[in-house]
Amino acid sequence: MTTDWAVNTATERIEVDPAGNASITFTVSNPGPVQDRAVLDIVAGEKADAHWFTVEQPQRLVTPQSTVNYTVALAAPAGTPPGKYWIQGRVYSADVPPEESSKLSKRIVFSLGTPAKRGFPWWIVIAAVILVIVLGVVGWLVFSGGKPAPSPVAATSSAPKKPVKVAVPMLEGTTEEAAAAQLKDLNLKIGTVKHRQRPAEAGKVLHQSVPQGTEVDLGTPIDLEVAVSLGAAALSAPSSGAAFPKGSAFPTLTWQPVAGAGGYRVKVQTEGCIYLLINVVCTYDENAHFGASYSDYHATSYLNVAGTTAAPNIPLKVHKEVPRAGHSGNVRWMVQAVDDFGAYGPESGYFTFHMVLRDPDVWGPTS
Repeated sequence: MTTDWAVNTATERIEVDPAGNASITFTVSNPGPVQDRAVLDIVAGEKADAHWFTVEQPQRLVTPQSTVNYTVALAAPAGTPPGKYWIQGRVYSADVPPEESSKLSKRIVFSLGTPAKRGFPWWIVIAAVILVIVLGVVGWLVFSGGKPAPSPVAATSSAPKKPVKVAVPMLEGTTEEAAAAQLKDLNLKIGTVKHRQRPAEAGKVLHQSVPQGTEVDLGTPIDLEVAVSLGAAALSAPSSGAAFPKGSAFPTLTWQPVAGAGGYRVKVQTEGCIYLLINVVCTYDENAHFGASYSDYHATSYLNVAGTTAAPNIPLKVHKEVPRAGHSGNVRWMVQAVDDFGAYGPESGYFTFHMVLRDPDVWGPTS
């Protein structure tokens, strides 16, 4: 079981001195019932560089229901282009790969090389506007004889606008709902979602189609692979113990849908019987052998279907040495949910029904 870490900061902005140095504190929480070793590192966004940051004692032992503080020092190198930058703190368990337990903090922004802003001299703008108005009125009176001047036509630009880009966030390790919320906040969206049978991580995003930090256009869909724990299917019809009269068509099998299933595998078996001495011996095992005279009438069929119904076409036969038809028409079936990658969930258990193949009072070979 991986720890569900939390990482936070008390600020959304770092104040950097003129030399490019600053300090920030991250708080890491362990809400789980067992202690774990937490590792904190820095995820640099856009133009920032993770090498500018030094984490003091990056690996800590965090006891259950407690928090620890990490101090991170920023030292931007001389000559770094001025501008706005951002980072995130990432925490994960030391004993498992980062992608299995990592959590990200909110974004923290900082600026480098930006001079302090001075108050804008609005009085110059006001004086210039008044001067333009006065000169305009005087010019109109002198040169146009009082007639209004034609209105200037606003110039239009034909240059195409650059599409707005946004960096894809880290979605792996979050829930599908949390991933959808993050993408919506960035004007992105979830694309195709595929499910993989991995019960220990059910509900978690295992993989995203576009890596974290990649800049994409607004509205870009991000495909996800999400872990599920497939349950056993609940069989519906025909019910166990049902019987179908002679001449009936093979019945359609139905079951209840399983959450997260990409399809289903249906296993159908017919029962084979043989007359040994004074007993009739029946089995579903195709590999069983009762003697040299045994003729194998077993049939095992596997069907892969997308919905929750199956219509098998399996031949049913009566063994010529079995004087009782009641033992030769038994059929059993079960269903397994299948994920989008072909892995099976648990078996449903078997339902058994009976197909009457001949009249009970008829003995001997089947015609």
